[in-house]
Amino acid sequence: MAQEWTEVAPLKGAARRRELLLDVTQRRKLLAKSEGGIRRLMEAVMHTGCRAGELTSARRSAFDARTKSLTVTGKTGSRTIPLTPAAVALLTQFAKDNMPSAFLLTRDDGKPWAHSDWDEQVKEAAARAELPAQNLSLRPAAQLHHPGAARWRKYP
Repeated sequence: MAQEWTEVAPLKGAARRRELLLDVTQRRKLLAKSEGGIRRLMEAVMHTGCRAGELTSARRSAFDARTKSLTVTGKTGSRTIPLTPAAVALLTQFAKDNMPSAFLLTRDDGKPWAHSDWDEQVKEAAARAELPAQNLSLRPAAQLHHPGAARWRKYP
């Protein structure tokens, strides 16, 4: 462990990691109050279980509809994810008419997402969806992919 991390004091009152999970109804409300690039990103997170950063850096060539898979690279390295039929349909729609080198997901202005561009937009969508305060965090997209991601893929 790096020396710097041994000198970091734990956050006062934090006994363990936050467990912030949106149930099916909340996820549907969140999507209903979202549109454009942020909705596409949230749908992709919900359908694949990937981290938002993995998806925003993925190129069109990372998606293979024939093998029903998506290869992503993120903080845990590269991995290939098997996709459900619903995820294949969604990513096929996003990939349509894109060159292999194009980003699979982009912002509304067509530009690639920058690191954490999505945080504020997810918070705003959550507020419009009137989600309970305990479901909001500084990194709201993170809660869309964590524990139970496989279960969520069935019910975006």
